[in-house]
Amino acid sequence: MKDLTMAKRAGVTDVFAKYGIAHNRAAYELLRRATHWPDSDVEREKELGEDEVNPGYVLETHFEEILDHFDFGRFYGQRA
Repeated sequence: MKDLTMAKRAGVTDVFAKYGIAHNRAAYELLRRATHWPDSDVEREKELGEDEVNPGYVLETHFEEILDHFDFGRFYGQRA
């Protein structure tokens, strides 16, 4: 959820991969213990609910759903 908030603040399009939520898994607890985030940010992330963020787009079951929301074309940008 924190990434969605950052995207909104930066003015970029945000997409929530609901199918990838791991907040209730043991692996997520390990990540919280090993994070560089201050304790206050970890606690805030625990309390931040899905309803508080209002993502611009939501992918419910898999990444391919992104094609329902966006049309992708060839990028003709500058080459490195």
